[in-house]
Amino acid sequence: MYCDKLIKMKRNKALNQQFMPADLKREIETIMYPERDAIPVRITLILSFEENDSDTDLLMKLAELKEYSTFMKHNKLFYRVDFEFEEVKIIYTAYQLIDLLPHKEILINGIKLPYSGSLWLSLLWFYL
Repeated sequence: MYCDKLIKMKRNKALNQQFMPADLKREIETIMYPERDAIPVRITLILSFEENDSDTDLLMKLAELKEYSTFMKHNKLFYRVDFEFEEVKIIYTAYQLIDLLPHKEILINGIKLPYSGSLWLSLLWFYL
């Protein structure tokens, strides 16, 4: 029934898009052109560790993969690395480097999701 309305709307050339509400227009475009509905995914790794030789080496390896930024929180230094969705191989390598660190967070589109390291990143690697 909804598809019938959509087909009628598509066939009706007199319907101007300026009279269509934005949310309805987005929903129609999602149905008609699903390939355009790509929301960019951004993955962020945030980590902190004690400064010793092995952790410094880890940071240098991480710096070779991707540029990182630093920030202070509760008098502790944190490192933040942002990745685009297309950089899945680099994300995989970086995560393998920091997997055993006790102080790490994984954000997907800026949100800390439950099981982000064990579930979401694994699904990302599986499908790509």
